[in-house]
Amino acid sequence: MFVVEGLIGFCRRGLWGVFVVWLGCLLVGAVVDGSAPGSLVGENAVVKFAVIGDFGTGGQAQKKVAEQMVRWHDRHHYTFVITVGDNIYPFGSPHDYRRKFEIPYAELLRRGVTFYAALGNHDVKFGRWKAAINYPLFHMNGRRYYSFTKGDGLVEFFALDSTRLSGGRRDEEQLRWLRNALRASSARWKIAYFHHPIYSSGKRHGSDVRMRRILEPILVEGGVRVVFSGHDHIYERIAPQHGITYFVTGAAGKLRRGNLNRHTGLTVVGNDEVHHFLYVEVTAQEMRFEAVSEDGEIIDSGRIAAPVPSARRSPSVIGVLGIGELIDGNGGTTNGTTIEGVSGVS
Repeated sequence: MFVVEGLIGFCRRGLWGVFVVWLGCLLVGAVVDGSAPGSLVGENAVVKFAVIGDFGTGGQAQKKVAEQMVRWHDRHHYTFVITVGDNIYPFGSPHDYRRKFEIPYAELLRRGVTFYAALGNHDVKFGRWKAAINYPLFHMNGRRYYSFTKGDGLVEFFALDSTRLSGGRRDEEQLRWLRNALRASSARWKIAYFHHPIYSSGKRHGSDVRMRRILEPILVEGGVRVVFSGHDHIYERIAPQHGITYFVTGAAGKLRRGNLNRHTGLTVVGNDEVHHFLYVEVTAQEMRFEAVSEDGEIIDSGRIAAPVPSARRSPSVIGVLGIGELIDGNGGTTNGTTIEGVSGVS
């Protein structure tokens, strides 16, 4: 109050006072809003990570993908990997952890790369999820679903247990946790990952529509921008749905050739011929991604614009960031809608 009264008194001394009052009000308003100019969380951060799914075979394909992951680490020095499930085939046995996880990814582990796992249907057989969630190298810390942040709060990741949601199951405790965690998150980017895809053109499994009816409204309301899933042993980037870009990345160890249905109308880019992983970089402005085959070929790449800042942010910040665009692998743009519901290029 003393600061405001002093500024008003100074205002009476002339035009300079008017300027000072305007500047003071702007700064006071920014502090009240919690987003003073130039202090955006994660503004200068770059979050680099890889994504793998359906990988835990211990076979040659898994090892070849892992070798390419090491090469990409040489180039980009990413710090962690998220997994979208089916981490250990066929039944998630702890006896297979060394042969099907620690050995294939030994060099990445030696370099300090951290893995954050989600559970797949092959990981939960015979109750073996209990060992998985307590396995130190999966960093689940005894939880079937969890979240973590990176880049000084720029990105928050939400790992779900879709084995409790697939086919329309209602794990009310998990759904309540997700809804509350998304609402509480202040991250600019919210990224969810789980095993069963709610959008997929895979012939073997395809879209889990019943799970979609339950989960998608929570993801949209919560401001999720990107979702990674596996289960179908293909690569697919889905055309944006309600402001969310979905990836199916289920072939880091297993591949189902010829399994992509190219007539669903969902696919922007798809591939059912090669094993692969995803490399991703996230900044305050955009996400850049590359899908990389076991032979080092880039089978898809592009970028996704950051979500539009919430209305509580300073208008000057919104003006600087704008809406942005999604550039597809062919250099084109796809029309869509931002998460905030503002028409534009997404």
